[in-house]
Amino acid sequence: MLDQKEIEALEPKSIAKSAKAGDQALAAEPPSVDSILVNIYSPDVDPTSTSFAAQPQFHGAPKTMVEMVAATLSDEMARDERITVFGEDVADASRDENLKHVKGKGGVFKATSGLQRKYATIASSTRR
Repeated sequence: MLDQKEIEALEPKSIAKSAKAGDQALAAEPPSVDSILVNIYSPDVDPTSTSFAAQPQFHGAPKTMVEMVAATLSDEMARDERITVFGEDVADASRDENLKHVKGKGGVFKATSGLQRKYATIASSTRR
C-alpha cells in the first residue's frame, strides 16, 4: 500500500486534519435537547413493516456472545489479512516463535484465544 516515506508524509496532514475537526467540534453549539430523538430510526425504512416479520432461522448449537465475537474475528481475519487486534492480553504470545510453547490468554474473556496462533503465518509474512 504505502511505503514508510509515504506514511511519514501523510502523518502531519492527518494530525492537522484531526486537530481542525476537534477544534470545530469544540466550537460548535451543543445540540438541542429535543434533537435526542432524531435519527433513532431510518427515515426510509419502517421497522414495524412486514419486511421485518420473518422468523429467525437458527442452525447449529447455541453459542455465547464471546463465542460469536471470536468466530466473527476469525472470519474477518481470514477474509482480510490487514486486520490486527490490539488490546491487553489479546495475544497468545508476545513472540511468534513462542506460539508452539505458550497456551496464551486471549483477553479477559478469551475472545481472541488462538487467533494469533491461527493467523501468525499471515502476520509474519506481511511484516516489513
